[in-house]
Amino acid sequence: LSSERQYVAVLKGVEETYLPLLELSDSPASIRGKEDSVFPNWTSLTNFHSQNLLPAMEGALVHSLLQQDCFSKYREQFLQYSQYIRLKPDLDSPLVTEAADFFKSKLPQAFPLSPLSFPQCLQAPIQRLEQYCEALIELGGLNPSSDSALSILRHAQRHGEDLRASDLIVGCPIPAVERGELVRQGELTVCGGPRRKRAGIRNVFLYEHFIIFTKQKSPGPGRTTFSYKHSIKTGEMGLTQSVGEEGVKFEVWVRQAPRTRDCITLQAQDRKEREAWAHDIAHLLWTHAINNTELCLKESLCMGISSKLLLDASGSPVTELDSTSSLSDRVNSSCSDSSSVGSQKEGGSPASGRDPRSSSGSTSYTQSPSPSTAV
Repeated sequence: LSSERQYVAVLKGVEETYLPLLELSDSPASIRGKEDSVFPNWTSLTNFHSQNLLPAMEGALVHSLLQQDCFSKYREQFLQYSQYIRLKPDLDSPLVTEAADFFKSKLPQAFPLSPLSFPQCLQAPIQRLEQYCEALIELGGLNPSSDSALSILRHAQRHGEDLRASDLIVGCPIPAVERGELVRQGELTVCGGPRRKRAGIRNVFLYEHFIIFTKQKSPGPGRTTFSYKHSIKTGEMGLTQSVGEEGVKFEVWVRQAPRTRDCITLQAQDRKEREAWAHDIAHLLWTHAINNTELCLKESLCMGISSKLLLDASGSPVTELDSTSSLSDRVNSSCSDSSSVGSQKEGGSPASGRDPRSSSGSTSYTQSPSPSTAV
């Protein structure tokens, strides 16, 4: 609790000391009025910790409650850290260097070794997030709720790093607004493809509406970009959740395309990572299927045929509302099983012709064909 109070003091100190200087008329034009670039999301973090989290932690102490429950309560607010990680300028960037020189000229004797010193203070939110995680790891064996709180903070960290990496994609013809929310990104080995003779490393970005394959490049010292190579619409994609006996490979493929033409085998570093990728992709496919079902029902309603009854899997008549509700209820539980959704065209998944012992978990949802290029 005392460290939280110290952290809030740092947040407020930076807000009160440095942000007003960026509004001065004699500040350099490159940093004038750019507090959102030098200190991204800082005011939001200050308000969250001073007005919400710190009072909640103090209240938990008074009422003998578990402080880790405060993290679960503010799950959405902790996503502000994702945006901070995404937008935080590098300490050696020209923007930070010029801001440091200007602050030093205005505050020559201020905070030489304190947490408020610039630019070291820019690391404070990231360090604090890691301190929360370390504390929750220590509490993990004492209370299961610590694991839930830890997963919230780890997600905020990982999502911020994923967003930061996604901003480095170059040459992608798909506008950012059309990709949807970023779900995850990571390095995967492309083990097979129609025009690929050997395995290769790709940085893969899974968005709500697209999965984008890129290749990491270094155009200069200390610089990294991800060059666009290929993409598939998730609404036109199928998934084989596990391929091979090792448990580290899975397949993505385009429905309504010859199975030998648009099938990509991907290998994760370990079984746990493969399961995470397969779970997130399967969840997207089920979501697309449910949204498409709901759209069809709405269209039926507009056409005046909504009084027709649907049949569930057991043959019992159900209404359109009951049908969509039951689909929604099954999304999370269905993401990790071997069921499939969507029309089965072109003879099923690319893995359907293999030994059933070497591949499992085929999920698909289809709309229309997608062009294929080399990955």
